[in-house]
Parts: sequence; structure tokens; C-alpha cells
Amino acid sequence: MRAWLLAAVAVVAPASFAARITDVADAGDEKHPLEVDLEATYTHLRSLTTLTREQTTAAGTQLNDELKHVRTLDAIELRLAVGIWHDLELHVFAPLALRDQQSWNPASGTSTLSTNTISVSGCAAAGSCTTVQPIMPIPGQSQRTGFGDPTVGITWGPINEERELRLRPELFPPGKPVSTWVIALSASAPFAAPGGYDDCSHPELLSDVATANCKDARWAGQTRYKPPYEAQLTLGAELVAAEDVKADERLSFEVRGDVRWHGPARDYTQVADALGKLTYADEYVTTMGTLGIYGRVARWLHLRVYGSFGVDTAHFVTHEDIGEDKDRDGIVTVSGGNGLPAPDQNPLYDYRLDQVGRRLRAEPTVTWGFAGTLSLNF
Repeated sequence: MRAWLLAAVAVVAPASFAARITDVADAGDEKHPLEVDLEATYTHLRSLTTLTREQTTAAGTQLNDELKHVRTLDAIELRLAVGIWHDLELHVFAPLALRDQQSWNPASGTSTLSTNTISVSGCAAAGSCTTVQPIMPIPGQSQRTGFGDPTVGITWGPINEERELRLRPELFPPGKPVSTWVIALSASAPFAAPGGYDDCSHPELLSDVATANCKDARWAGQTRYKPPYEAQLTLGAELVAAEDVKADERLSFEVRGDVRWHGPARDYTQVADALGKLTYADEYVTTMGTLGIYGRVARWLHLRVYGSFGVDTAHFVTHEDIGEDKDRDGIVTVSGGNGLPAPDQNPLYDYRLDQVGRRLRAEPTVTWGFAGTLSLNF
């Protein structure tokens, strides 16, 4: 067994959870003028999160355990990559959820989300916050299937010593590790009908100003799904157990570590299904480790099986801004439930969950899973 590959990868925007990240479709080689890669990956993931909620006390604001959230995902990711030039590819990802099941239960006792008396519009109107108004069904469960957001992007390998090894083997003494550095840039597009990613399409779930403000041109485009900007750094190593260079066959073991930053986003958070709407989440970081087995049966057929374990840092998942000075009078006018026009108020702002002292926070999320990839290379 000898070390073969040490990889360092920087990725901006969504990247494939499944892809063998240093494999870049090629083009322009004498023996391989154009490469087309087709991949299908089955993935099983399970995530566990404790959701806490702010509570204002005489000593200040504290966080109390509110919900236990579990998500189980079984999905197939389809990937197409086409070589453009040496170590430069154009790729497309299309995730298909076979089962995306979520459940939420009280962390202990009765949840304050069940005994809530605050109106989504605020308490300015007399009698609006005197009766119990549950925020979500607890316990609860949801399940969905179908395609997720497709991703299109490019990947470039500016350093590929494995290629150099094939072309000029005299430069690499036996047993010397070789490295590959890869940079990828990708972007996702919502896979939904018009309005399907806009909370304003369901004003009955929003505050009293939503009916007017969602139609206000000054709020146009600001209430839709807002995916996060993301950046990722990956370091990994491949240990080759057996290889036949002439037959283009290899059996190896892989270990990989990822650190991924997720920017603020209006997205499908742990409480989106329970509330029936997207919520605005703060930035957070995911760290993940992966251990796998890679087999190349022939130049055109690759197999990979691996397991992963990761942790997300804690972050708030209900954090809409209350509004903006749209009429430019120097103040932000909000309704608070008084029924008066308030063009400055964010139509998505929820007094029950977005106000400081009532927000929901996802504590560190633990995720584990396994996956298998079949890749055909032409």
C-alpha cells in the first residue's frame, strides 16, 4: 500500500456531497479528446438537532430546550460532467429525494410553541394576545419526495500531478505522494413553479401587513427563497492498495475532511415544514469527515462506497429583519398588529419567532450517513 493522492480543494457555492472531488472531466488529450462522466449516487443521511428558544427573564435572555428534530433523507444524486479542456469541466447536479422525512417532538414537557399567546402580527390590537395560539403542531411529522434544486458549475484542476505522473513518470520516484488541487464554482436554481419559493404566496400564514406589503413594488423580490452563499475547503488522502496502470484499474481507500461555510439564507430550515413557510437562518459552519473505498474496474467504470459524519455549528433559524425605511422618512414604521398601514414592515416578520427574546436556535446538528456511487466515464 502506498500513498497516492493528497487533495486540497476550495469550493464556492453548492458542491456534490457524493462526488470524488478531485476527479475532473478532461478534454484535449491525444488519447482522450473529450471526456463525459455520468454518475448516480444513492445517499442515506440522518440528522439530529435540538432546537432551543430564547426566553426573557429578570436575569436576561436565556436559551431553553424546545424541540428535538430528526431528519432522514434517502436520495439519488445524478451528475453529468463534460470536459472543456485540460482538467476543466462543466458539470450539472440534480438531486432526487426518494424520502425526505422530518419529525419534531417536545424536548421536555410542554413546548412554549404549543402554549403561545402572541399573535404573528404582534400585540398592539386589544385582546390579540390573550388566548392560546399554537405556533405549530407538536409533535409533528412531514415527508416529501421529488427533485431538489439543480446545480450548474465549472471545476478546474490547476495542479494535477497524477496527470504529470502519466506523462513524465521519471519525475516521480516510486512511493512519492502526488497532489491534486481543485477549484470549483457552482450555482443553484430553484426547482419549483413560480411563487413556490415565496412566502408571500401564503399570506394567511403571515402578519396583518402581508396582504398589502407583499403586493408593494418596494418589497418585490425580497420575500422569495434566498439560498446561501457557500464556501468549502476539503483536505483528503487516498491510499492505493492495488493498481494496474495499463488496465486502468485501481483499488484504494480514501479519507477526507470538509469545512463548509453557509451564509445567511431564507431557506428550508428545521422548522420550515412545521411552520409551512421558509425561515431566515443565520450563517453557520459544517465540518464533515468521510471514509470510503474506491474501485476503478476499467477506465470507463468507477465505484465508490463511503460513510460520513458531520456537525453543524449552532445558529438561529428564525431571524427575519423587522423592516426597512421604504418611504424614506427616517424611521421604520411597523404595525405591531394595530391594523394600520405599515409599508416599512417586512411582510415576513413574525412577532412570535423573529423578535429577539422569542427566536428559535438550532444547537449543533449531528449528521451521519453512507452512500454509494456508480460512475461511467466516456
